[in-house]
Amino acid sequence: MVVVVAALLIGPEALPQPARFAGPARIPGSGADEFFIAGDVVVVQSGNDRVLRAYTFDGTLRWATATPVQRAGPSSAIDGVLPVAAPMWPGQVGGLDLATGRVRWTVDGNLNGVADGLFVIGRGTVEPDPNVRMRDLIGIDPATGREVWHAMIPPPALGERLLEIYGAGNRVAARARVRADGTADLLDLRTGRWRTISAVPPAPPGPEAPAQPGTAAGFQVGLRVGDVTMVFAVGAEPAEGASYISLPGLLVAYGPDAAEPRWTRPTTTWAPALACGPWICLADGADTQVVDPQTGRDVRRVGWPHVLSGTDRRFLGHVNVGTNLQVAVSDAATGKVLHRHLGWDLVSQRYADWTPILHRDGGLDWRLATLNMETGVAYPLGEFQAAGQRSCQSVATHVACSVRSGEILVWRVVPSR
Repeated sequence: MVVVVAALLIGPEALPQPARFAGPARIPGSGADEFFIAGDVVVVQSGNDRVLRAYTFDGTLRWATATPVQRAGPSSAIDGVLPVAAPMWPGQVGGLDLATGRVRWTVDGNLNGVADGLFVIGRGTVEPDPNVRMRDLIGIDPATGREVWHAMIPPPALGERLLEIYGAGNRVAARARVRADGTADLLDLRTGRWRTISAVPPAPPGPEAPAQPGTAAGFQVGLRVGDVTMVFAVGAEPAEGASYISLPGLLVAYGPDAAEPRWTRPTTTWAPALACGPWICLADGADTQVVDPQTGRDVRRVGWPHVLSGTDRRFLGHVNVGTNLQVAVSDAATGKVLHRHLGWDLVSQRYADWTPILHRDGGLDWRLATLNMETGVAYPLGEFQAAGQRSCQSVATHVACSVRSGEILVWRVVPSR
């Protein structure tokens, strides 16, 4: 117990950095650059010469292309191909090869999403509904740019609403057109296939005006864990400072092929459900209820108010309310909190074996550490002056931060293999 208390109070800065962590490597920059991590490179969008450059994680320039890319990202790469748009291709998307910097293919349309294994391209006018953007959708093979499927989302009628279903890595896995009678058409973005589901929970009534076409009265989200798709209708959020819940939520799950719900369960919270490893996590006051997505049954309760992600062994928890910043690691089997780090924030909410965390000492003076998700212990990586409020990005193996000098610093945060 003495060791745990010491770790909580003293923090990562008191622990020696293991030799297995490398960095920081330095990537040159002008201070007017934007960057993002894509695949195995850091892609830098120059604000001066409009050249796109890709650097390996050790700071070596892999390629530079003079293609005047207007917005190259941030966007997920698939199989070494990055979707880009440029003014030289009005209304087109190109597939950029991350190994060479060359454009493999171009297609008409605009990037509408990144699904599991393919890019989703939208064509036509941009819709006011942010859950749709465009109704004419095409699934594109990232390797060749060829069309895999083509689907059209019809405009919603009065009382209908449109939902996005989020899957692994916070990618959109499906879109649903929900009718007023509780039936819905679900478009799987991996295959382009439609199917009908029933007994979709109604959205809570709005506080004043009735629902308009294309909108949902109340708060409603969808998510996918494994092969189970869930629609989560949430009760009205309580007024600020209120401890009561005016309307409970309802969680409904559908199997991969069935139209009828696999299970339905009420919840006691207005907060949305989140995927946490192989389970679903429901925030419930000071605790988190862990639910089995296959059965809807309670698995256990975790003594942490907000679990973001995890595996079958560990959960990553986070609190970010005003000045209250905390990061915690919990045992997934028992729900016990192993370690919590006060004043530390997450670089990314995605789970990784080594998860980067940040401490802002004042202004833009930051400290960076990496959190061992097996033990909950954090190890320091370095101190720097950040270039801005959103200066860091991370993937499972590296974290990169832009600094006041204009450079980008890259740390390796996983053990050597």
